[in-house]
Amino acid sequence: MKWSFFAGGIAALVAATALATTWVRYDVARAVRECPKICVGTVTELHGEKVATKAFGADGILTEVTVHVDRALKGFDAKPAADSFSFWVPGGVVGTEVRDVSGAPWFHVGDRALLFFFESEGRYWPLWGGVAPIVQGAVVGQKGYTIEVNQRLEDVVAEISRVVEERQR
Repeated sequence: MKWSFFAGGIAALVAATALATTWVRYDVARAVRECPKICVGTVTELHGEKVATKAFGADGILTEVTVHVDRALKGFDAKPAADSFSFWVPGGVVGTEVRDVSGAPWFHVGDRALLFFFESEGRYWPLWGGVAPIVQGAVVGQKGYTIEVNQRLEDVVAEISRVVEERQR
């Protein structure tokens, strides 16, 4: 009897831990409503930095990603003063050390993507799963991630623009 109670307690603890990490599904309209900045951009620079974080302790790495803003869709001036924008992602490379954070986007110089950003602690971060690579003029969302989009880039941009205009009325 004691063992079954103990095993039941362990099973409940494991189940609670598994439920602690959940993906919230966003359609494009919700992402537009909740993200203050959206753009199509091309990665021009990556800079990894060792930092102490609550989640990773003293061995944390954050990467500052700089993109050329190819097309501002929300939250940028019509013609940005600087046509580049920097944001942060957890994980990355510093020297020979690599930190890969499960579920976090990974970028390479030259990548082009549709990016949805939120702000936290004075920095911009991409909505996890709200990074949609652009391949041959089409937005390719990965199945099972927050935003699943498999459409022509221009169709997605038109939908984002429609939602932004509706919200401004």
